[in-house]
Amino acid sequence: SPVAAAAVAECFASLKHPFIWPTLQAEYLVGAGRLLLLRPLSRRGSLKDLIYRANPQDAYCVKYRAGMGRPLGLPEIARHGRQILEATHYLQSRGLTVRHLN
Repeated sequence: SPVAAAAVAECFASLKHPFIWPTLQAEYLVGAGRLLLLRPLSRRGSLKDLIYRANPQDAYCVKYRAGMGRPLGLPEIARHGRQILEATHYLQSRGLTVRHLN
C-alpha cells in the first residue's frame, strides 16, 4: 500500500550511522516490489573499488576485470569487518533484518 511504502522509505531515510552511507531519497515501487535508494556517490568508491584499485567512475567492465584485484592486508580486513558488523548490529537493533550485504 502507499502508506506502507512511505513508511519503508521514511525508515531508510532516517538511518544515521557512521558506517552506513546516507540515503538521500527512498522510494518503494509497490507494483514491482522493489525498494529504490538514492545515495550520494562516494569519491573514494566502494570496497570492491578498493580491492580492484579502480577509479569509481570507470565503467564496470573496465574496472572489475578478472585478475585485477589484490588481497587486502589483515588490518584492512579487520577494519572493514568491524565496520560491517557494527552497521549490521545497528540495523538489527532497529528491527531490520539483514539477509545479505553487497
